[in-house]
Amino acid sequence: LRAPAGGPPGPPRLSVDFKRRRERDQREGVRREELARVQCFSFSKTGYCSRTGGECGYAHDPGKVGICQAFLHGTCTAPEGCCALSHEPSAHNMPTCRLYLLGVCDADAATCAFRHVRYGDTMPCCPAFGKGRWCDRGAACTARHEMCCDEHAATGVCPLGQRCKLRLQGGAGAVRRPPV
Repeated sequence: LRAPAGGPPGPPRLSVDFKRRRERDQREGVRREELARVQCFSFSKTGYCSRTGGECGYAHDPGKVGICQAFLHGTCTAPEGCCALSHEPSAHNMPTCRLYLLGVCDADAATCAFRHVRYGDTMPCCPAFGKGRWCDRGAACTARHEMCCDEHAATGVCPLGQRCKLRLQGGAGAVRRPPV
């Protein structure tokens, strides 16, 4: 410690600006509160979150998880009530029937497991549904509830090429990948 000129050594000087630290902590607290209102995409998509022990700052609402694809096809092997995904179809978690969009779905809207909604050819995919398989707008959503390739929509090219199994979108309308 350096002593002031002509006197005994004083307390060490702290280089911490407590006012700035308080302001930063308040901003981070507000941000944490905002994040806590947003649904965790990982939890919505899979029914569980890999960030355990309170590490994930997003909301984990069990009522906002995606529909179990195996359940939709009648092949879910999980015991009753044990599947991490939803077995309750709603407008929020149901994907659009691709066969209906192509005009070849044999089932009517009452018996088909998927949503029968008519969209235009250039209608974009719902980004919320694409990320987390859940859309808060539900039946009021004007976009398709499908898993679409975001890279192809943004750049026109998918880095996976022909291996991409998602629906392509963008440009002159929606294009489907041929089966590999």
